[in-house]
Amino acid sequence: MLRALKRANIRDYLLATTFSSLGNSISAFACLFIAYELTSSEWHTTLSAAATTAPYLIVGLPGGIVADWYPKQFLLQRLSLVYILLLMTLFIIGVFGALFGCYSHLHLHYIPLEVSTILH
Repeated sequence: MLRALKRANIRDYLLATTFSSLGNSISAFACLFIAYELTSSEWHTTLSAAATTAPYLIVGLPGGIVADWYPKQFLLQRLSLVYILLLMTLFIIGVFGALFGCYSHLHLHYIPLEVSTILH
């Protein structure tokens, strides 16, 4: 393990994944506060936490099986492309929602909220 940390690529990867996981955890924790602030209900906050965790259980277990079948590089490239497309879609929805005043439940997510704040 210590020999592996001497390689710059491994150190960079370790730092990147550490900060990414930390950011995801803080974001998920903040979402619970936002859910409680919007609803003032412990029940809705609990449902929000369950809705955040459920996809990991539903997709994660079959995803582990699929990850064992396919080459890792192939999966990482394809899933990164899907992730980028989904983020771009959310951004475009947020921009058009902010420009034309067409708000849906998506205005509660990060990117549209940031776009609407910037444009006002």
